[in-house]
Amino acid sequence: MTALGDVLAAVSARGRGLGVIAAVAAALLASGCAGHSGGGATAAGGQAGTAVATATASATSAATATPTPDAGGTPAATGSGHAPHAPDAVVTAFFSAVNRHDWQRAWQLGGKNLSPSYNAFVQGFAGTARDDVTITATRGGTVLVLLAAIQADGHARTYHGTYQVSNGAISRGQETLHSNGSRGPAVFSAFAGPWSGHDRSLSISARGLGIASFRVFSFCSPHRLIRPCDSVSGNTIYPGGVTVFQLTGRSGDRAHGSIQDSSTALSASGPITVVFHRATGTITLSQPGQEATDVYCGPHSPPGYCGA
Repeated sequence: MTALGDVLAAVSARGRGLGVIAAVAAALLASGCAGHSGGGATAAGGQAGTAVATATASATSAATATPTPDAGGTPAATGSGHAPHAPDAVVTAFFSAVNRHDWQRAWQLGGKNLSPSYNAFVQGFAGTARDDVTITATRGGTVLVLLAAIQADGHARTYHGTYQVSNGAISRGQETLHSNGSRGPAVFSAFAGPWSGHDRSLSISARGLGIASFRVFSFCSPHRLIRPCDSVSGNTIYPGGVTVFQLTGRSGDRAHGSIQDSSTALSASGPITVVFHRATGTITLSQPGQEATDVYCGPHSPPGYCGA
């Protein structure tokens, strides 16, 4: 576990409003820090009709107006719809609110416990375009994530985070900076866009930043730590696999780059190759040592080509 001083330094480098970092490490050691299904349900191989949700909060094109704080520097509480209670759903909702710039919603979902003031919390995200978060493990109220903070200039910083959730809000949080990527050249438009496959999704920017989300087919357990694992909240499965990569070169419909971070040991580092197949409108993603090549479909791919 990273020392608290290192965590504070990482948060400072990120420029976020997490000015108050609690000693989550001690709490995790006391509780055993094992994984389980976030909604308290055991997946048991999955249920028919269970939805697979990528735990990546999507960005929006327009920011929601920042609510006016009260005299104490915090926004007045207002009704914000049905509040999530499952820990993984709370963390996902928090980052979704951040990406929508719905600061009041994010403040109520835990920002008030992560920053010394409301204004500091909002200003802490000034340099971030969006956050892509993948839940990699859960146990009780503890949620572990791999977070890719996409900066305004297009590069990504990745963090490994631990959040404690209670009473429908994040009560404590810890983030450790894992990698600080570089901005790629704007030559990857042929590969850009959202791509999808069976139990997986992929996004690639015009500057070659890629984030692949996928099922690991190992469900979180209430008895022992399994990382990564797919967590379950009600009828929703949150995939625990994620790989963040940066493309650096291109030759025709083939591009290459390197892995920046991943929740799986197999994909933790090394080169990566992306190929755009014009005939089928698909993308393939491959790494050395990987037995199979992942196929992702776009809007012009044949129906059913990438599975259900």
